[in-house]
Amino acid sequence: MVLRRTPTTHACRPQGVEFDDLPAVHPAVRDGRDVDDADRGEVTCATPLASLRTEPTRLSLPLMSLALIAALFFTVALLVTTTYFLLGSVPLLVLEHDTPMDSRFVRSFFNTYYLAAMGTASATALSYALAGRLAIASGAAALALLAAILRRKVIPTMDSLREEIQSSGTSAISAFRRIHTSAILINLAQLVVIVWTLIAVSRSLR
Repeated sequence: MVLRRTPTTHACRPQGVEFDDLPAVHPAVRDGRDVDDADRGEVTCATPLASLRTEPTRLSLPLMSLALIAALFFTVALLVTTTYFLLGSVPLLVLEHDTPMDSRFVRSFFNTYYLAAMGTASATALSYALAGRLAIASGAAALALLAAILRRKVIPTMDSLREEIQSSGTSAISAFRRIHTSAILINLAQLVVIVWTLIAVSRSLR
């Protein structure tokens, strides 16, 4: 007596997976039969299909998307910060810089800007790094580092010139105005870099 094997096609399909979703296989295997038994019509469990399993969806793509959204947000925040302080620093050139109040206000203005630029640029760099945009993250980190260096150089120089303004007068005032103008030009260069970054990111998303 010939024993015929009971069809077990239900065990040959991973749960939640349809045969149409599986890669192309031998028709006998798709029907739940071994290739060797296909012509004899004997039904058995198809081991290749039974070994197929679906891997859980990774969260890397949503995580990168959220990081990119955060990066764009902080880039815009850095753009607004830089533009605001650039437009605010230019009118300050009309000041005579010959009184302690003028020089103190200019010094405080740039100190606030450098702190804000350091914070927003650092957040921008971290967000782009999480999104996998390492080149742009490096540029944002460079802006944060530049703001930190300028704060350590420009602010102490302004403090020393403020004291000299009271004694030497004209020479110290001219030096203070040169520092003021140089800070504005550097701020303008930063603004150009930030706008270029936004354009580059927007093109890469198309």
